[in-house]
Amino acid sequence: MFLQNSSIKLFLILLSSVLLSNKMSAQYWISTYCGQQVMGFADGQGTNANFWNPLGICCDTLDNLFVVDGGNNAIRKISPSGYVTTFAGGNGQGYVDGPGSTAKFNLPFDICIDASQNLYVTDLYNHKIRKIDQNGNVSTLAGDVAGYADGYGTNARFERPRGICIDKHNVIFVTDFMNSMIRKIDTTGYVSTIAGNGMWGLADGPALSAMFHGPDGIAVDSIGNIYVSETWNHCIRLLDTSGNVTLVAGSNLGWQWPSYYQDGQGTQAQFHRPGGLMIDDNGHLLIVEYGNSAIRSMSPTYYVSTLAGIPYNPVFANGPQNVATFNEPSKICKTSDGSYYITDQGNNMIRKMVLTPTGNVQNSLANGLQIFPNPCKSYVYIQVQKMANYKLIDILGKTIQKGEVKQGGNQINLDGIVKGLFIIQFETQSEMVSRTIFIDP
Repeated sequence: MFLQNSSIKLFLILLSSVLLSNKMSAQYWISTYCGQQVMGFADGQGTNANFWNPLGICCDTLDNLFVVDGGNNAIRKISPSGYVTTFAGGNGQGYVDGPGSTAKFNLPFDICIDASQNLYVTDLYNHKIRKIDQNGNVSTLAGDVAGYADGYGTNARFERPRGICIDKHNVIFVTDFMNSMIRKIDTTGYVSTIAGNGMWGLADGPALSAMFHGPDGIAVDSIGNIYVSETWNHCIRLLDTSGNVTLVAGSNLGWQWPSYYQDGQGTQAQFHRPGGLMIDDNGHLLIVEYGNSAIRSMSPTYYVSTLAGIPYNPVFANGPQNVATFNEPSKICKTSDGSYYITDQGNNMIRKMVLTPTGNVQNSLANGLQIFPNPCKSYVYIQVQKMANYKLIDILGKTIQKGEVKQGGNQINLDGIVKGLFIIQFETQSEMVSRTIFIDP
């Protein structure tokens, strides 16, 4: 009964979302860029490639994407045309520096890129920061065995470093997960602690007195403010340029049902295991929320809203931002054309999010779309102005029929489908339109 009621509730949420999405003048559209839902390890074009738990992501000045393929212990490269190759690693679990084809990692987690196009990777279970040059050569920038120590290069110690970012001066910032600290690597390779006292907890104040619990994502803005997401405190913290740590959004109630999802102002908002962070061109902090399988946005005044995904619904669906779903997404980056790319860890995919005009567009799918008769019996006629793929979705959220409709009139056979209310989705590469139909055989 619980499953049935939950499924009906989800269907109603989806129904209201798709009907609303058809009225919006502009919205983000989420599609699958590379990978398949099945985990694997294969290079290739777009959805012919395979990943296994993709985690970190960044892009270079030519819009090549670099993806941390955690399960495969590899760094993958995706060209602007969507072709996936293995850039470094992929040789099993271990620790080996050298050419990318022979290098080894032990659950690489996050990645960033400097002005010279060198990559930096947090190598979680090797407790190190690895550097990869433009030719794919891998070296160890900092860290050795698990522990805690400031110092130069391999004299420093981390314990499961996770998030990594870099500022305009090529200074690197790392979330040291198990040490619950924020570390800095300057351009000489010196590692220092800039926030956290080494104890797990939630305490604001002067940076070295503050406490964190499981810091994960990290981003730095143009003036040097640093934002940190916390896995176990379920919140967003700010380390400002004066050296003070402040809780700006969420709270440590994120583990309690039903408190772990809520949009709102600052600490009125709730998260559940927020992860990857990035700052957009308007100064909004984008938060990839692993626990709620959603993309959240925090304004410069700390108002939190849901940008994409349906909380409590870790499955897979492409479409408008309030219809598309993710499965434990991890990190996000943006290319020069304004497109966002998200590592959808649970779906083993790289998803693409673009702002797309819909609704009142002359050649929109919605214009001229006709479905008749409705209610229908053993068939339904579909009139569309351009070719599209369609899916028929039942009340449990299951796709029970899919196919293609061509420009003009189409007849779809519904023989064998049981009586009920369904959503029919029509999708092209740039938009999706949804309608309800009632089948009464």
